[in-house]
Amino acid sequence: MRIIIWGFCVLLFSASVVHAQSRETYQGPFTLNKDTITGEANYRYFLENKDTIFDGSFEFQRVRLNTLKNGNTEVNSFEIFGKFEENKKSGTWVYFNKRLVPSTNVRVSEYDVSYPARGRSFFIQSRFKNGAPSGDWTFLKKRIEAGAPSDTLRFGRLAFLNEKLNKAVFLKSADTIVEGRFTNNLLDGDWTFNAHDSCGTRELKTFDKGRLQRHRVTLCEEEITFTYPWLAELDTALLIDTLEYSQLVTDIIALSLKSQLSGKGDDMKFVDYSIATNLFVQSELKDFWYDGKIDVWNAVGQPKVKPTYGQMVVNQFPFEEGERAVYEELIAAIDSFELTLKLLKDNPYLEIGKYAYSRIAILSAVLSEYKKHTDAYKYIRQLLKNDALLYIPRKELLRHLIFDVTFPDFIAYEFKETQRTESYDFVQVQSSSLNNIEGFRALTASINKEINNLSMELDVLLEVVRKELALTEFEEDMVIKKDSINKLFAGAFEDFNDYHRDVAEEVKGFTERQFKTYINLDVEQKREVVDDYIACFRHAIRLYEELSDLPRKLSRLDDVYTRTVWNAFLMVDMDERVKERVYEPVVNILYPYLINELKKDINCEIIKLHSDLITEVYSNMLDLRDVDTRDLERLLRRERNPYVILENVLNPSLRR
Repeated sequence: MRIIIWGFCVLLFSASVVHAQSRETYQGPFTLNKDTITGEANYRYFLENKDTIFDGSFEFQRVRLNTLKNGNTEVNSFEIFGKFEENKKSGTWVYFNKRLVPSTNVRVSEYDVSYPARGRSFFIQSRFKNGAPSGDWTFLKKRIEAGAPSDTLRFGRLAFLNEKLNKAVFLKSADTIVEGRFTNNLLDGDWTFNAHDSCGTRELKTFDKGRLQRHRVTLCEEEITFTYPWLAELDTALLIDTLEYSQLVTDIIALSLKSQLSGKGDDMKFVDYSIATNLFVQSELKDFWYDGKIDVWNAVGQPKVKPTYGQMVVNQFPFEEGERAVYEELIAAIDSFELTLKLLKDNPYLEIGKYAYSRIAILSAVLSEYKKHTDAYKYIRQLLKNDALLYIPRKELLRHLIFDVTFPDFIAYEFKETQRTESYDFVQVQSSSLNNIEGFRALTASINKEINNLSMELDVLLEVVRKELALTEFEEDMVIKKDSINKLFAGAFEDFNDYHRDVAEEVKGFTERQFKTYINLDVEQKREVVDDYIACFRHAIRLYEELSDLPRKLSRLDDVYTRTVWNAFLMVDMDERVKERVYEPVVNILYPYLINELKKDINCEIIKLHSDLITEVYSNMLDLRDVDTRDLERLLRRERNPYVILENVLNPSLRR
């Protein structure tokens, strides 16, 4: 009887397990893990302790319409699909992301209406076994034109075995091909880098199970070979690290290269190329795992997949006693004088005081001499903070990177609109200070002390200037705007382009002359004209903004005045220019004229006028695309005079 009861209980328990793990199908809204990517999903699953366990096919898709800055509509299609086995990815998985902008041309086939698009697509195909990478992986980025793939932008292929990178890897872009291999996740064998150019640019790195053995770079028939005894040889007396093929590895290789060169002249181009190829490989390997910030294979399901980019084996070179202290003292000295120089530069009374007091003009010129070395010092500071220093012998490297510090016997400065010179005792530079990092630290400490002493003297003088001149709020605003103009047209920002570069020196020189003129006015005159000067500087800042936006405007006009038509003879879509007699004179004659005229006789009125015209002509060109311009096209036929072109383009009567 007991046996029967026990058998009955087993049957009940088995039935409950089967029921608990019965598969269900879900179809509906779904958000991928940790991301705000919401779309529609279709997948199989079962519940276990109220947790969703993916089991079976999984499909996710999202289609989103985005309005771009130029007014076009972008279609972003996002897909990911594959198969789970009890929450673990299994077999082939595919990721697809397409960003397309539909054209205005309608294509009709039977009863379907479509809009051929242009844009880009990104495709990754991977394989998993028990949730871990396994087998062949590929990614492909393509450009889309007229509704079909036109060319390959990026391609990559690699393979996993036992969850580690193994076998050959192939990476290709429009201008570079990389071939190499991994063994148990370690870079191994020959890695070749071939550029698609006429210069014979190529690179060969040879690894032995993660250790870099040999390295040859060829640039335009010039060739250099590097050796790495501190990387290639196993030293049992040193600690051994296995590092991910990442930025740290790139820094180790780059610093190892620099330790073999003088750090100057043409040799550095070999270092720059090698750094670029390392970064290229790291970027391409990342494309197997990420689409921008999207962690593709961790977007859904468990367990988490850890990306791998290969590994390199290196020796550690521990820091000697007191070595780090020398680096930290040098960094502190660099930080100190950079901060002092910045505070003085940001003081509006320094700009005014150097035109009114000769001692301030002299000290300002002295500080400018010291400031000439700040960029080199910034590089030294960045280097000393780099974790890669732990993995290379440092003395030879640092000796190469210590730069020559020289100062003149005389200082040149401008005062009361005249150029003057005066002898000045700068910090003495001994040759021994440039032979080792300890001597260089002592020299830098002396420079820092001298800059601080000059700063304290200037603080006293500038306080006098502040009390005597009593700058108004308006004058402070003018100084701020002057400094902004100098920074903007010095190319300090990412959007500095060829149009800025074309007029930068003229705008900076004009601004400086305006400022000097204002400073030399008496108090009553300043009160009358300060608003005009501020307005003038405001126009210069606006000019910078207009020039920043000019490439976008010209690109937009190119799109607007281009249409795609079907060529029945060639059986392809072809682009053609519309209203060419309007487009060509404006883009190729009028806009270059407006930029060139700025440089000839630059003044406040010209800056404002040409900034207005850049915007007004663009606005009119957008309007002219959609109206009858036959009269205007007749007048602009073969017209080369920019004045005539401008007058007619802005004439509202020449449109119907």
